[in-house]
Amino acid sequence: MGIENSAGKSGEVVAAVTVQTDTVQTDTVQTDTAQTDTANTGTPKLGTPKMGTSASESAVVGASETGRAKASAGESGAVSAIERGVIAVDGSTKARIERAALTLFVERGVDGVAVREIAARVGITDAAIYRHFKSKSELAESLMLAIHERLTDLVRGIEAQDVSFRDKITNLVNAYCALADEDWDLFSYHLLHLHYFPDLFAGDSSKRTRRAGPISACADMLDAAVEAGEIAPGNIALLASMVLGIVLQAASAKAHMRLRGPLSIYAPEFDKAVWAVLRHR
Repeated sequence: MGIENSAGKSGEVVAAVTVQTDTVQTDTVQTDTAQTDTANTGTPKLGTPKMGTSASESAVVGASETGRAKASAGESGAVSAIERGVIAVDGSTKARIERAALTLFVERGVDGVAVREIAARVGITDAAIYRHFKSKSELAESLMLAIHERLTDLVRGIEAQDVSFRDKITNLVNAYCALADEDWDLFSYHLLHLHYFPDLFAGDSSKRTRRAGPISACADMLDAAVEAGEIAPGNIALLASMVLGIVLQAASAKAHMRLRGPLSIYAPEFDKAVWAVLRHR
C-alpha cells in the first residue's frame, strides 16, 4: 500500500526556488497543433518539433539547468510544491512540468488535458516540453510508473523486514498511509487513473513484460505467511486485494471529499480491519 514514501522524496513545502524557465522563440519551432492541442481523442501525441538548437546544445542547456536547480535547492534547503520533482531534479523545469501535468491529470484525467495547458501552467512554450518528454503519453506513463514502482518497492521492503508477520501488517498500513499523505497528488493519480494504462500493468506477452505491482508484492508476502503457518491458506490474490483495498477504498473516499484529514490518522483502524480479514476467515 505505499504510494510515494517507499522511495518518495521528503521535504517541507516552503518558499519557492528561483529557477530559470525554458524559453523558446515561437518562430523557431513548428508543432503539429492538431496533435498537440487535442485533449479529447485518445492519448494525443506531441508532434516532432523542429528545434532551433542542436541535440548537443540542448544537452548543454539541460545540464546547465540541472546545475542551477541543485544550487538553488541547496541554498534554500527546500523546494515549493510546484517545483518538487517526481523523477526529475527538484526545482528543475522538468520537475515543474511533472508537477503541472500531475495536478491537471488528477483533476481531469489524461485525455482531458492538452499539452498547451501544461505548458501554460509552467510558464513555458508548448515546444519547450519536447526537451523533456517526447509526448503527453510518455509524460503520463512516466508519472504512473514512478508511483507504481514506489508502491511496489514499499511493499517489498516491508516483506523483507525481520519482524513478525503481525508487525509487518502494521508497518505496511502505516507506510502506505504515510506515502499517500506525503504526496497526495501522486498517490491520487495512481489511485484514480491506473486504469488508463491497461497495457502497462495487465500483462500482455505480445507487447511487453508484465510489471510487478503492489498487489502482487503483497500476495508474495501473504504466501510466505501461509507457508510459515501464520495465516490460513486461501485465495491469495483475493486476500492481497482486500488487504490493500481497505486502505485504498478509504483513500478513494478522501479523493471524493467524503473523508477528511490525512490517511495516517485512520491507520490504526485500517490495521485492525486488515488483521481481521487475515485471521478470521
